[in-house]
Amino acid sequence: MPIFLTVAFIILRAVLILKRRIGLSSGGEKYGSPKEAGKSGGLDVEAAGRHEEVQKERKKERNWTLREETVLARSKRAHQNWHCFFRQEISSILYYSYNDKAMYIKYNNRGSIIKKRSWDSVIYITGDCHQDFRRFNMESFPEQKEMSKEDYVIICGDFGGVWNSNEESKKEKSLMDWLDSKLFTTLFVDGNHENFDRLYDYPVEEWHGGKVHKIRSSVIHLMRGQIYEIDGKSIFTFGGASSHDIDGGILEPDDPDYKKKKKELDEWWRPYRINHVSWWKQELPSLEEMEEGRRNLALHDNKVDFIVTHCCATSTQILLGGSMYKRDIETDYLEEIRQNISFNKWFFGHYHDNRNVNAEEILIYEQIIRIV
Repeated sequence: MPIFLTVAFIILRAVLILKRRIGLSSGGEKYGSPKEAGKSGGLDVEAAGRHEEVQKERKKERNWTLREETVLARSKRAHQNWHCFFRQEISSILYYSYNDKAMYIKYNNRGSIIKKRSWDSVIYITGDCHQDFRRFNMESFPEQKEMSKEDYVIICGDFGGVWNSNEESKKEKSLMDWLDSKLFTTLFVDGNHENFDRLYDYPVEEWHGGKVHKIRSSVIHLMRGQIYEIDGKSIFTFGGASSHDIDGGILEPDDPDYKKKKKELDEWWRPYRINHVSWWKQELPSLEEMEEGRRNLALHDNKVDFIVTHCCATSTQILLGGSMYKRDIETDYLEEIRQNISFNKWFFGHYHDNRNVNAEEILIYEQIIRIV
């Protein structure tokens, strides 16, 4: 008799574990409603499966909960102001997205929840990279462990990932694939050290309300004069700047005296750039780009949460270096923006330093700081 009870108990336990695992993988049966999620501060998976009133609430809003077999087909459709709940399984972590918000739930090998997080998008920002992305290693940037593709790292220009003269080099491909494999999404404004011939050759796409170039699906160039809405925050972007390392001038490769000039400059250690090889006139904005920025800002009542640029406004540049830095068409344009636009914070790179210029304007270089 005791043996019989023991066997029965083992069978019953196995059935319960199996039932629980099936429930967890059904893609909708164990999840509470958006209403319940708002009360608890996150989607409480286990509680949703246990409480009868949550089950009733789910029946009222059955559009939002989707079974696994229909999720891919229906996740592309919108229901009123929110998008279908969908999931993507990556190893033992399940990522979810609802109404442009995200969460993840991590399970152990028995199907039990060991970690759960529900969040709005997180945004970090950093300065010039010049193709050196070591700061995004797990050791240097451990915060990425709890990030997702709905979280972002913005680079304030001189990205450097699109640099090789004619086409993507093996090194670039490796670096871009590595960035694309990160849990977060990489965003960048252009600096003065980008290959604009290639960068501007990428197709222009719409993303979060503004124009972008997608280098990879999660490595994205934020174009000039655009405003992006990310999780309720508006971000105005305007890349570009004047190169400071051109005391020796800009050399033309087809100049008959090119080799002679280059040799002389090298001997005297004078900095120079080569047209369409290491320098492009598009480092400074066109009149069309500046006007597009004005129009977009006007559509937002000349008010944004953040401004992200490579260089800064003329008056801010004077605070940084006095007469060391020359004003140009872009710093004057950004001065116009500074005087006429309401903003909370302005982040910029270019000057290779980490400094709070004032309460609103922040110069950033190697540091990675969270802004949202």
